[in-house]
Amino acid sequence: MKVRFKLFSIFREEAGASEVEVEVHDGATILDAVRELARVKPRLKERLLNGDGSLKRGFHLMKDQRWPKPDEKVREGDLIVIFPPVGGG
Repeated sequence: MKVRFKLFSIFREEAGASEVEVEVHDGATILDAVRELARVKPRLKERLLNGDGSLKRGFHLMKDQRWPKPDEKVREGDLIVIFPPVGGG
């Protein structure tokens, strides 16, 4: 099953693309999809995953205009957006 990532800022720069499509197994989770993204775009691994394979802090994920949990299942064609924290005042 295919899942798309839309990447912003440093994530786009590190991946060399603003969108990346990855293939994941049926029943895959958000975390599985992010791990596959890090596998196909190795420069993102350090920014996205801890040494134990869990998600790092310091970036945001959105799916269906909301904040998904790492164990949430993905579906064919899902779009996951990754961007850095945004500040302002």
